[in-house]
Amino acid sequence: MSFKHKIIGLLLLTVGVAFFAASAVRTADIPTAPSTAININNDSADQVEFDITDGYIVYTELSDGKYSLYLYNMESGDKEKIAEQYDIFQPSIDDREIVWVDAYHSKRLRLYNINSGESYLLAGHNPWNVDLNPHLEDGLVSFTRWDFYTNGSAIMAYDIVNQKFNGLNNMLTKKQTNQWHVGQTIVWQENVNDHEKIFIYNVADDTRKEDIWTVGQDRYFPKIHNNHLIWDSLNAVYVKNIETEVVKEIRGSNYANYNSDINGDNVIYQSQRNGNTDIYLYNLSGDEEINVSLDAATDKNARFSKEYIAWQREGAGGRNDIVYVKTAPLLEKLYTSISFALQTDKNLRLTWPKLQSDKYDYFILYRSTLPGERGDVAADGLTTNEYLDKTLLDGITYYYTLTLVKGGEEIDAGHQFSFRMPSHWLVKTANSSTVYVLDRDNSYSLINADIFRAHGFEWKDISLVSRSYLDSFRYGGPLSYPSGTLLKGDTPTVYVVDGAEIHPFINAGLFIQAGYAWSDIRHAPATVLQIHTSSHTYTLENFVHPDGTLFKYANSPDIYLLQDGKKRLIGDDETFRRYGFDRDKILVIPTYWTYDSGPNL
Repeated sequence: MSFKHKIIGLLLLTVGVAFFAASAVRTADIPTAPSTAININNDSADQVEFDITDGYIVYTELSDGKYSLYLYNMESGDKEKIAEQYDIFQPSIDDREIVWVDAYHSKRLRLYNINSGESYLLAGHNPWNVDLNPHLEDGLVSFTRWDFYTNGSAIMAYDIVNQKFNGLNNMLTKKQTNQWHVGQTIVWQENVNDHEKIFIYNVADDTRKEDIWTVGQDRYFPKIHNNHLIWDSLNAVYVKNIETEVVKEIRGSNYANYNSDINGDNVIYQSQRNGNTDIYLYNLSGDEEINVSLDAATDKNARFSKEYIAWQREGAGGRNDIVYVKTAPLLEKLYTSISFALQTDKNLRLTWPKLQSDKYDYFILYRSTLPGERGDVAADGLTTNEYLDKTLLDGITYYYTLTLVKGGEEIDAGHQFSFRMPSHWLVKTANSSTVYVLDRDNSYSLINADIFRAHGFEWKDISLVSRSYLDSFRYGGPLSYPSGTLLKGDTPTVYVVDGAEIHPFINAGLFIQAGYAWSDIRHAPATVLQIHTSSHTYTLENFVHPDGTLFKYANSPDIYLLQDGKKRLIGDDETFRRYGFDRDKILVIPTYWTYDSGPNL
C-alpha cells in the first residue's frame, strides 16, 4: 500500500512529532543537579558570608547580635570557631590560610594559619584608612583600601611570602573596588567619569592597563581565571577570552543572570526563573547549562573551589544557610547531555559538549528502544563530540545514554535522552503556503487545516525546503484524514475513514454500538469528502473497525490496537506511553465484535 493508505498504521505511533533537516532538537529541559546539596549548618543562626576552598568552608555567623567566624571541615563535618567581633569578617580562604577584616583593630587585615592556629595583622594603614574585601589566593592577598579623607579607594596587594605590600601604582583618590586575582594577575572595577570600567594589573612586571570593551556598558564584579575574564552587566554574565578577545554573553530571554564566578571553562551564577532563584553552572566549551541548586528556597551568591560549589540558601525570615555540592557529578551531567538533529537522508546526528581531555578519556554511547535501559553499545571509544546514527526505523522511539570513561572506570551520569523517528515530514516552499507531508518516496498535500490537526501535526514542525527538493518526491495527491476519523458533510450522513475510503453508517444505532461518540464527528466540506473514495455502507453485519483503532471490551480492562485486521494487546502502561497512544481515543465496544489475535505490542 502507499503511504497515504497506511498512514494510520504509522502516524498513530508518532502523533505530534515531526523534525526536519539539521536544526538541533533538545528532548529535555535544562539538566538538573544529580545529587542533593549538603547543608553545613541548618540551624537557627544566620550565615551571612562565606568562602570556600577544597576541604574547607570559612563563614561568618550572626547570632544574638554577634558575628562569629567558623571554619568547617568538609571531610569530617566538624566546625571550629576562630574569632568573634561586632562586624562582618569578609573572610577569604586558600588551602593553608584565612584572611579577614579585623574590626577590633581599625579594620586592618588579619592572616590566620589553618594548621597552627596562629594569626597576625598585616602592616598598618593611616587612621583614616580601612581595608576591605580581601581575596586570598596563590600566596597573595588583594584588597580594597578606602580613604575617609578623600572618599577614594585603591586596590592593594600583599605578598605573604615576602611580607610586602604593593600599591599597584594606584592612588587613594580613585574609586576602585571589587578586585579579584589569580596568580600574579589582579582585576578590579573602577569608576571613570561615572562609568564602571575594568582594569588588569600584572604584579610580576608592574603593568596596569584598562580592559577595553567597545560595547560601552558599565561592568561590575570582575573575576579572572586562566585566560578568561568574567563580569556582570545588564542582567547578563560576560566571559572574555583574553587571548582571542572573543566575548561570550550568557543571557536569558526573560530573566537575569548575575553574581558570577569562574573556574576553568565553567561559570556559575544565580538566576531568577519561574519565580524562584537558583544557581546555574555553564560550561564554556560545550555551551551547556545545568541547574545546580534546584530547590524551592532562594539560592544565591555561589562560589567555586576546584572541586566544589557552595552558596547561600535563604530560609525563613531571611536567614541563610551555607550548602555545597561536588562539581564533578555536575560536569558529568553536562558532558553527557545529548542534542539531536535529523538529516535530510534520515540519519540522526547526535552531539554533546566537547570532552575535557585532561579530566576524561573518552565516551561510550548506548542505544535502546526501552526507556531506563542502556541497551547495546552504539559506539565505543568516542573522543569527538558527535555521532551519526544510520540504522534507525521510522516511528520508533530510541533512548540514548552517554557515559564517560576515566582511567578505565566507566561513569554513568544517570540520565537518558530520547528521540522519536518520524514517519512523516512536514515541509513547504518559500513561494507557496501549501504544506506537504513526505515519506521516503512520496509527497502528499494538506488541503485544509482540519486534516492537518486531525493527524496531530504542529505548525512549528514545518520546515522550509527548495522547490527542487520537493519535486524529487513523487506526488501522491491530497492527504486524507487518518483512519478512524468520523466525518459529516452538509447532509445527516456520518462517515468513518478507513485508509483512502469512507464508509457511511446505515443508522445511528450502529454508530453508538461501534463505540463512537457524536462529539468526535468533524465537519468536512464536499471538496474534502471527495478526496476519499466512497465505499459500501456499513451495517451491523459487515462493520469492521478501521486499522489503527484503539479499543477495549466493556467487560475487560485490556486495551488493543487493531492492525492489519488483528487485535494486538497493549500489555502495560509503559508500552502505551512508548507508542504515544492517547487514552481519549480508546473505544469501548461490545464483545460480539471479535477479531483474530496478533502478536502483543
